[in-house]
Amino acid sequence: MWPARLSPHFTLHELTQSAKAAALNIANDPPEELLPNALRLANLAETVRDLLGQAAGREVLMSLTSGYRCPELNSAVGGAGKNPGEKLSAHVDFRSIDFLVLGTNLASAFETIRKSAAPFDKLIFEIDSRGAAWLHLQVERQGEEPARRVLRGVKGPLSSTYRELPHA
Repeated sequence: MWPARLSPHFTLHELTQSAKAAALNIANDPPEELLPNALRLANLAETVRDLLGQAAGREVLMSLTSGYRCPELNSAVGGAGKNPGEKLSAHVDFRSIDFLVLGTNLASAFETIRKSAAPFDKLIFEIDSRGAAWLHLQVERQGEEPARRVLRGVKGPLSSTYRELPHA
């Protein structure tokens, strides 16, 4: 059974809500077997929230723009894995969130997380073709070690490009 609260500051609702799913009448309910991933992700988000708050010297709020996506929703939003042979998005496994940091420069937040010892698998500073930007934070698959990959990505209407950055 899914708890309403996955960690002190993150709820199941905010990690699964989607305006696109609501508009398309897609049930974005995660299967029970993804609960361990959801808990690990929420705990990593707590770590990052604390890091950003320490760096800012005040409480920092993270606004989640995307969390869990069922396969149908992932396809509808053009998430990774929509093309044959393409690796499926970590959002489908409940292993990633996209977020903004309220009241803090996004590039500064990215660098704070990048330079930290936070056990992320992947951190991406993403920008889309309209100029919107967000951070993508991902935990590793169960039983694996966090890879701490850091990337910058540009998402276009038809394709995306990513550049791996060196560790800070």
